[in-house]
Amino acid sequence: MAPITLTPGVPREIPVDGVNITSKVTITVPAQLDGGAVTVTTEALPARANVPDGPDFKVGRLIANVRLSKTTATLNPPARLKFSIISEDVARAKGQSFKLAYWDQAARRWMILKDNIPCAVGDVEVDFSKLGDPPSAVGP
Repeated sequence: MAPITLTPGVPREIPVDGVNITSKVTITVPAQLDGGAVTVTTEALPARANVPDGPDFKVGRLIANVRLSKTTATLNPPARLKFSIISEDVARAKGQSFKLAYWDQAARRWMILKDNIPCAVGDVEVDFSKLGDPPSAVGP
């Protein structure tokens, strides 16, 4: 996907392709305090073997590899990302609550964005301020 400059305050849905984006992802970026423009691109999801489970997070499904970039140093205020939990996630979780996490390549570990998400189909929103290309995942 070619970089798309996000319009402040306007939600941007990243289309599902079934391979690199496995369920709906919507990004909303507020106007940045420093006036910098934010862009989004998607990249191929890593091979599951390259992102192992961690002590605090077991990958159920890789959702997307979304790269947020900015003309200045930081995202301030943070972007709002909305991910969809799908029926296959619920079936796999067997009643366990979900966690939403991203893979921190430098630290080689999963960073929890949100936990105790009810085991139900629906959307989960998180504020996100990390620039770069962290693959995101949902898991019980």
